[in-house]
Amino acid sequence: MTVHTWIEQNIWFVKVRKLFELSVRSIIGCETNEVSFLFFLWYIHQNHGLDCLVNVENGLQCTKFVKGTQYLSFYLEKQIKQKGGEIFYNNFVSKVIQNKEGVIVFTKNG
Repeated sequence: MTVHTWIEQNIWFVKVRKLFELSVRSIIGCETNEVSFLFFLWYIHQNHGLDCLVNVENGLQCTKFVKGTQYLSFYLEKQIKQKGGEIFYNNFVSKVIQNKEGVIVFTKNG
């Protein structure tokens, strides 16, 4: 059963349906027909309830990256280059191998 199916079977009011669908999209990042209802319930449980997921104050949405999330990419790029690694832009990753020595990433182009 998807979240969409559950909404159709259990929520009668159009405005409540739209609000619930919007909540699912913003929390999970998918449409309601792409999310299993069981997964959605598990996700809510793991994150201490729906209230904690949707609220900004004292919720999981209150944590922000000071310099933005793109800064994380810039920081990782700098670290990789300092350690002698290479960055390949616009390449699809086909395989990742991780062990005690490090990580090897293979791209579609080699």
